[in-house]
Amino acid sequence: MNRVLHATLALTGALLLAVATAHAQAPFTLDGKTIRILIPNTAGGVNDTEGRLVQSHIGRFLPGSPSVIVQNLPGAAGERMLEFLNQTDPQDNLMIAMINSAIIFRARAGDMPVSFDPLRVNWIGSIPASINAFMVSTATGIARPEDLVGRPVTAAAISAGGTSYLYYLLLNRTLGFDIRPIVGYDGIGTMTLALGRNEVDAFMTPYSSYGQFVQPLVDAGQATFLFYVSLEGHPEFGVPNILDIPMAPEEALILRTGVAGTSFGRPFLVPPGSDPAFVALMRTAFDQMAADPAFLADAARLGIDVRYRDAATLEAAIAELYATPDDVIAQVGALLFAD
Repeated sequence: MNRVLHATLALTGALLLAVATAHAQAPFTLDGKTIRILIPNTAGGVNDTEGRLVQSHIGRFLPGSPSVIVQNLPGAAGERMLEFLNQTDPQDNLMIAMINSAIIFRARAGDMPVSFDPLRVNWIGSIPASINAFMVSTATGIARPEDLVGRPVTAAAISAGGTSYLYYLLLNRTLGFDIRPIVGYDGIGTMTLALGRNEVDAFMTPYSSYGQFVQPLVDAGQATFLFYVSLEGHPEFGVPNILDIPMAPEEALILRTGVAGTSFGRPFLVPPGSDPAFVALMRTAFDQMAADPAFLADAARLGIDVRYRDAATLEAAIAELYATPDDVIAQVGALLFAD
């Protein structure tokens, strides 16, 4: 009887192990699944437009025809969305998230109240170019970047800690501008309206939103494209790159470090703890989508300047940021996050 019992237990254990092993080795599938794209801004703005562009195309490059939906989680320059990510199990909830570019530098500088480690997340890719355009109301009479030296101007921003806000402080420090941020706008749409109504004198916007939101103001004679901010030169714009403006070497280093730390375009990630198979599928799908003629045609129709960076390129840029000496990061961080 003892031998029978032992044999029965052994057989039962073997069957359970076989079932567990089969379950563990079951291939990852997206059949019948829903993928959420998290956007840290309100509906209708440029970030939302870019996120919904991805939503409308990414499913064509994913096996299993999963549903893809957008979830807007605005608040605190992206921190609310990060809190949601931290509280949600990525094994039970398939998600990708659009990240505010400035958050990567804030994490490197140790200024993030929300847990976020750019070296641990799974980067997928970045769709738009890392170019920011500084627009100024023609009512100010400002025609050249030099006109901003010692000249107070109000400039719209979403929140302290956002990319435009950080650039305003950098430009004040390094070039002697007197840009005075006014926070509380929920996106480029409301900032454009504010300038058109003379509520503010200026604003900084990703160049990818220029055609969609800003061009009508320029065409109406209400705004001027004064300069752009980019690690690469774009002479086709016909306005200066602010990094080419003469300045002291120390100030140039501070400005370039601040720009480099926030020049990641609009990066997308899969949260840590996600199934590696899901990460691999999303990376491949993003690479294929970014080269797809239908996707590029839709982006052009929306005025989105696609200059794709894949996961490896993003990871290399972030690794370079983390290799930047701490004292340089501290100087830029002290300037940007003094409040």
